[in-house]
Amino acid sequence: MCTHTYTQAAMHSTHSHFRASSCSITEGDFELIAVGLVNCPHMTKLNIAVNQISGAAVPRLAEALRGMRSLTHLNLSYCSIPTESLVKLLQALHGHPTLHTLKLLGNDPYSGVHARAIGDVFLSIPHLTDLGFSIGQLLLQQQAAVTFHVARNQ
Repeated sequence: MCTHTYTQAAMHSTHSHFRASSCSITEGDFELIAVGLVNCPHMTKLNIAVNQISGAAVPRLAEALRGMRSLTHLNLSYCSIPTESLVKLLQALHGHPTLHTLKLLGNDPYSGVHARAIGDVFLSIPHLTDLGFSIGQLLLQQQAAVTFHVARNQ
């Protein structure tokens, strides 16, 4: 169910939460949302799950994520994010100072590239405690989980 009207007015920088899950957002809508998010550096929660993220919206969303230094929760689950785009979005989160929750379930089939990018995010985000992702090959999932557990406990 769509829970938020996504207009530039709704993207005013005083808002701390934005939820537009299951809204059938078009690529043009995502471009508008991404542009608006650039102006929201104090946002703490962003949930745009169950939509399709692709095209020109990806670099803009990556730019917005780099600037959202107060973000604590991000849900990009079931967004059909292509491999290269997901890696770009993960790279934008590298070293994020406040992110606690990152949900990436149900995106394009994960590969070794995804596992490596996810592992880099694990290690670079100091406060990340809740990570949701799925990897088609159980072996990669087990490797990522073990690597994360060992790295966090050293």
